[in-house]
Amino acid sequence: MNKYIIIMFLIILFSKETISTNQSISYNLLYEDELLVAIAKVESKLDSTAYLKSEDAAGILQIRPIMVKDVNRILKLKNINIAYTLNDRWNINKSVEMFNIYTNYYTKMVGNKERIARRWNGGPNGHKKKSTISYWNKVKKILESDWIKEINLKSTNI
Repeated sequence: MNKYIIIMFLIILFSKETISTNQSISYNLLYEDELLVAIAKVESKLDSTAYLKSEDAAGILQIRPIMVKDVNRILKLKNINIAYTLNDRWNINKSVEMFNIYTNYYTKMVGNKERIARRWNGGPNGHKKKSTISYWNKVKKILESDWIKEINLKSTNI
């Protein structure tokens, strides 16, 4: 795994900067950064070049075409005149932006890590699907691991 990609991903996450569109509407990294790191670890082992051909899932967050389409629909509803492309899934910054747009739209309960993770995995109603419980258990295991605590300690030194 390319260590440079992991370092860049962590810098993006832990910089605490606001991700802004060019339409003056901003999306903050509302959810704990460690949740996003845990989801990326489950999805791609933090590999921005990961690709699952059977689902056409690409990038560090394994974004599928339907997710790009839904994010663009959300932006259009909010009268934001930008659109993501399938190629944007390979870009860590744009993947994080899409994650935040999607989760901000569908998850009103900030801090409910399980709901966020299960919706990311199973769509807008993913938190109600039995099939997403095992996904949440994987994310939760990472959140409770020493590995994630180590990253949090290191991130304060970036």
